[in-house]
Amino acid sequence: MKKQKIIIIAAVIILLASLLISRVSKQNISSSKTVKKVHSEVVVGPKETRYIEKTNSGGGSVILVPVIISHNGVVCRANLVLDTGCSTTMLDDKLTNALGFKSTQSGYGIMADGSKVKNIRGEIDYIQVGPYKEYNFTIIANHVRYDNDDNQYGLLGLNFLEKHPFTIDHKKQLIKWL
Repeated sequence: MKKQKIIIIAAVIILLASLLISRVSKQNISSSKTVKKVHSEVVVGPKETRYIEKTNSGGGSVILVPVIISHNGVVCRANLVLDTGCSTTMLDDKLTNALGFKSTQSGYGIMADGSKVKNIRGEIDYIQVGPYKEYNFTIIANHVRYDNDDNQYGLLGLNFLEKHPFTIDHKKQLIKWL
């Protein structure tokens, strides 16, 4: 009986050691520049995000969502306009300069009014909105502040919003993440 317990304990130790070695190997591979770590996670935080509603110069209103953005070891807090008409999240060039962002591609985008604008595209280390954090997150850098508002630094687009369903409680000014 005692010999069986020793064998079982030895087997468990060997299993744990092999898992540890496997995990270390995977960490070494994922830190390589040729392998990307692309994933999202739920961070500890509330399932509700308080937003700011602002009236723009056209008389309409926009929802400003607080976000945390990190790139190259720099972390910034900013407000982005919740924009379900924007396919890729856009960050203002003032913010991307502060992050030390360097583009990997350039191209043209079509704005809501049909105009064509040059933009640069690339990835930031992560964006966190409410309880969700997206790593290696694709953004477009451009001049995107409404009415020269210093409280707003871009558009939170569908490349984030489609992955994280939500409802809006206008009375309480809350985004409720589902």
